[in-house]
Amino acid sequence: MVVAPIQSNEQAFGSISIYSQHPNAFTSDVGNLLRALGTQAAIAIENANLLETTRQNLKEINALYHISRGLATSLDPDQLMKDVVNLLKQDFGYYHVQIFVVDPETGDFLARRGSGEIGDQLLEQGYRLPVGSGIVGHVAEIEQPFVTNNVEDVVFFVRNPLLPETQSELTVPIKIENEMVGVLDIHQIQSGRLTQRDLQLMTSVADQLAVALQKANLIQTCRLRSTRKRKCVCS
Repeated sequence: MVVAPIQSNEQAFGSISIYSQHPNAFTSDVGNLLRALGTQAAIAIENANLLETTRQNLKEINALYHISRGLATSLDPDQLMKDVVNLLKQDFGYYHVQIFVVDPETGDFLARRGSGEIGDQLLEQGYRLPVGSGIVGHVAEIEQPFVTNNVEDVVFFVRNPLLPETQSELTVPIKIENEMVGVLDIHQIQSGRLTQRDLQLMTSVADQLAVALQKANLIQTCRLRSTRKRKCVCS
């Protein structure tokens, strides 16, 4: 048997080996050849990983670009949120993406916009979670991101009947000037698939959504003031 490492720049990826049923079958030249093949294999793996990382980076940049462009051009926060959840589901292969916003009357978190037909159904049902209920309610309570790659290990997890295949969940708060106004909720079917990169990306998206909601609130306030002024002038 001859074994050589698959290694490049001190980083080991594995090993490559060959076997023979006969004694003294291999010479030192075979060992050198196998070592060279191992180095080439390591370079190929590094290139493949670099290509995958580049593709992932481009998807993230593309997502943030489209969200930023929508933020700059759209005066309709509902349409922007709808575009965001569908973009995230399509580009990153998430099982489900949902945005919850605070109900000012009850303090509950209402399902505002979600990806696909399930998102529409939750909106029609007026689906809500009170603070402290489920992962969404937990994030609303602690006001910090939360991620799990096995929801069955989370004692406060509440399974939605419309999302029976959820195995992993990532939830980040949407804040305006440190005040919780909603959460961005990500579901994934496969356990172990949500990473630190997902958390960083969703945090950036949540920050963008906060700006959009703040912009919408400002526009609504300006419109109300304008209406009141017109009423005063007319009277």
